[in-house]
Amino acid sequence: MAIPPFSAIILAGGQSSRMGRDKALLCWQGIPLWQHQQNVLRQTGCDDILLSHPQFGVTDVKPGFGPLSGLQSLLPQCRHQWVLVIAVDMPLLTTATLHTLLTAAQQQPAYYRNSALPCVLHKTPELIRYLDHHTHPRGKRSVSALLQFCEARAIDCPQPDTLININTPAQWQTLISNQPEKSS
Repeated sequence: MAIPPFSAIILAGGQSSRMGRDKALLCWQGIPLWQHQQNVLRQTGCDDILLSHPQFGVTDVKPGFGPLSGLQSLLPQCRHQWVLVIAVDMPLLTTATLHTLLTAAQQQPAYYRNSALPCVLHKTPELIRYLDHHTHPRGKRSVSALLQFCEARAIDCPQPDTLININTPAQWQTLISNQPEKSS
């Protein structure tokens, strides 16, 4: 089944407080993670990539409200109805993992069971209103709540190791020590 055109959002606008430095700038396979993720998205067939990042992309309209703030800022700018959302701190994502998710999301939004990201959303006025409504101190700001609102379907990931996200220096060191030929 052919995958229709899709936009992608890379969420990289967080404070990286547990990492102690900007995760988007960590070097993976010789380039910063944000560029690595752009390359993976291009290889997956994406022709519209947006980055939520204060230096290299678009600054969140409402900083400090987590991933939903990045989505609120970028979703209206997406050219396509389908929007693949990934986190910058998931360096092991593959085109195969993303293709499987995109294929599953043709009828309704989808995500991998036990991992809210990556996910595929369908850009709708209702979703944009939801984001506007929940990016405030009392809003439901979790991606899981957003997926529930969208009635997203959870699917099993054929390559669950590709869904690892990196949040601390220890996790980063473990990852790069296990991938010496691929990172620097």
